[in-house]
This record gives sequence, structure tokens and C-alpha cells, in this order.
Amino acid sequence: MAWIRSRRRKDGTTIQQVNWRDRVSNKQYAETFADQITNQKFLDRAIARGSNVQLATAADAAREGSFFEKELQYMQSQRYTVAPDGMSLLPPGLG
Repeated sequence: MAWIRSRRRKDGTTIQQVNWRDRVSNKQYAETFADQITNQKFLDRAIARGSNVQLATAADAAREGSFFEKELQYMQSQRYTVAPDGMSLLPPGLG
């Protein structure tokens, strides 16, 4: 399972921190991305694995035009669906 959190830096730029837990070792990992292209590569790896993506913010709270909204749209274009509780994205076939 992975979850994504956007954070605003003091200089006004935004970074994305992606966290996930290894299913075998149960160890938690995190990676920080400063741009959308790098973050998309991480999302593409999650898609390739068929991973559920846990959201730090409810999908319906995405602001229009925000990076978070763009991430949701990208995942939905890859046939991921928002879970009924709005807090995760489910891979094709689970939604």
C-alpha cells in the first residue's frame, strides 16, 4: 500500500512525499519528489504492480487545478477507481 502527501516548502514550491509499506518485511519507506514527472514514474511503478494507493487526503477534497487533482485524473485514466470511502485508489478489477 502507498500513500501520497503534498507539502508546501517555505519558498512556496510544492513537493510530493510518497510513502509505502513493504508487504514482506512490513518496513515503511518514503521517497520525495520535487516535480510531477518524477512522481508520475512512481505512480507508473505502482500501476505496474497493481497496487492500491492510500490517499492522505480524501479524493473529493482535491482542489480544481491542483497537483493532487491531476494525480487523481492520471490514475483514473489508468482505470484506477476511487474507493467508496474516498481515501484510496483501487486498481482495475477491484473498484
